[in-house]
Amino acid sequence: MPIVDRQINWKDGRVYFPIKLFQGLDNNGTADISLSQGTPTVEPDATGEVVVLPMTTADEIAHITIIPWNLNRDKKVLGKIHFVHASTDADTPQFTFTIKFYSKQEGLAEFISGADASTAFAAHTCSTTTNSLESTVWTDISFDDYVTATDVYMAFSIELNALGSASADECKLLGFEMAYEIQACDNNRRQTSEMVLQEQPV
Repeated sequence: MPIVDRQINWKDGRVYFPIKLFQGLDNNGTADISLSQGTPTVEPDATGEVVVLPMTTADEIAHITIIPWNLNRDKKVLGKIHFVHASTDADTPQFTFTIKFYSKQEGLAEFISGADASTAFAAHTCSTTTNSLESTVWTDISFDDYVTATDVYMAFSIELNALGSASADECKLLGFEMAYEIQACDNNRRQTSEMVLQEQPV
């Protein structure tokens, strides 16, 4: 028997933005440097054989991308920040996430001062294992409160707001992950013949 899909929890979508692909980076002929405040510099992490972005207080990196085509704009969108912690102390760094939406042909601007939303992520307690892989808790980034039906692009920045006892450059950004509910179809009253279960992001 068919069921109405507005009563179904649809699957989550995920997208990950690695630091090396952030469009807020510029190469000065020697290294990739953030164009945002603090101008942190991408460097290799010799232990993990990957590139990271060491940060200190108020360092920031920005990116702009297309809003995922299948993202349900009426539902909450969650964010998670991934980084390497190069210390054996249980430091508690705290990040701030800022986002701005653009429609087609809208003028690109310095978006931090005119951002649509700024979200303070909870301070994260790091492992005492050196070079530990860390990630913040999933956090509502106020996406659905500001995005409109005509918006095409989303610009965002990540700032290390507080070191939480860490030393400068001990928190090395790896990337940003976003989880969202997939927009199953344009008409949420369309009937379907099977149920799709949803699992919470982990």
